[in-house]
Amino acid sequence: FPSHDNLSDTEALDKGIIANDEQRSIARKAAKLVQDNLASKLSGIVSKALSTVFEEDIKFVVNFVERRGVSECDLFLRIGDYDYDILNEHGGGVADVCSLCLQMAFIMMSDVSRTLIIDEPARHMNEVSEERFISVLRELCKELSFTIIMVSHSQAFVDGSDKVFKVVKKGEDSYVSNN
Repeated sequence: FPSHDNLSDTEALDKGIIANDEQRSIARKAAKLVQDNLASKLSGIVSKALSTVFEEDIKFVVNFVERRGVSECDLFLRIGDYDYDILNEHGGGVADVCSLCLQMAFIMMSDVSRTLIIDEPARHMNEVSEERFISVLRELCKELSFTIIMVSHSQAFVDGSDKVFKVVKKGEDSYVSNN
């Protein structure tokens, strides 16, 4: 760096390094605020759904950590005093709820239409959990101005839907009827 205001090259370089460090510190603080806000929103939506569907105090935890100089996100469940891996230590129904709610949350935070197209959203749930899940989805859709278009063989999802179309395949052709 060239000298500025009668500063030596070393002094100017030192001031540049200090300014750069201050800018990095501000950027880290801003990123931390964004991460905390995102974690709070994601945790709230998914935890509410999990607790309602499974009638248990389940917390969905989003934890941003720094690894190898990069921010990474750990997702897990907290039940009581214990933390559980979503995919390996709990049933598929829990993963179904987490997956769908996370998809809704990410769409909600973007500038795209609040429409989600899904296939068999509760393939790992029993009928009682399905009915609770339908209730949660209806509430979330209303609260967040969401539309969900889904394919399902579940009678509970058919019965809980606002509009149902039946698709029947005959040979190479598919026929759609409004039920």
